[in-house]
Amino acid sequence: MRKTTIERTGSPLVLDTPITAWATKAACKGEELELFFGPDHEKQADREKREQEALSICRTCTVVSECLEAALSQGARQWGVQGGMTADRRRTARKGRDKLAVEEAPAPKPKKPQRLSTERVDVVGTMRRLQALAVIGHSPKAIGAVIGASSSYLNDLRTGGTRMASVSVEVADALAREYPRLVRTPPGVQSALTMRNAAKQGWDGPPAWVGVDMDDPAARPRETAAAA
Repeated sequence: MRKTTIERTGSPLVLDTPITAWATKAACKGEELELFFGPDHEKQADREKREQEALSICRTCTVVSECLEAALSQGARQWGVQGGMTADRRRTARKGRDKLAVEEAPAPKPKKPQRLSTERVDVVGTMRRLQALAVIGHSPKAIGAVIGASSSYLNDLRTGGTRMASVSVEVADALAREYPRLVRTPPGVQSALTMRNAAKQGWDGPPAWVGVDMDDPAARPRETAAAA
């Protein structure tokens, strides 16, 4: 059976995320992907030995800090050895960083729901963005506070349905504008519940739409490492 190696970009992280310049300089380029992520049903002793071998490669890497920052930004998607840390260590590091960010950042002032015009556009792009944000923990209530739309309206748009074939142009434009920033923003207190619901629905997260026109009804999400 042929082993999968890290060839295309030089980092296991970016197999299902945007390709960045630093990734091509990663020390793991050419190494077996299984070394960093492990096989199914791996015994703990084997995992610890494998992780130490993977970490030894990370210690020689000149872009390990960039890799770690990118890995920490993935939210709940924490697995494998990335950025010179195991998944357990990154979870601990991310919790501490998110707590600090919440304590230091001023609470955003919620926008009042705006009065919507009669102009409407296809709902598909808005629905995909709402579903992708749910995968990383952003609830309709949290998104509504940012773009000035009611949580119930956003929830209806997110779940789709025959009566939701279109969306007001104000909501569609506001969400498209704020989507890149929301992808990089830690979710709120309801994130765990939101992510569980998204996983149950089988929605596609932000990495699946990288390089894809989310507003094109005929477009399909990319195959990601998580879905493979």
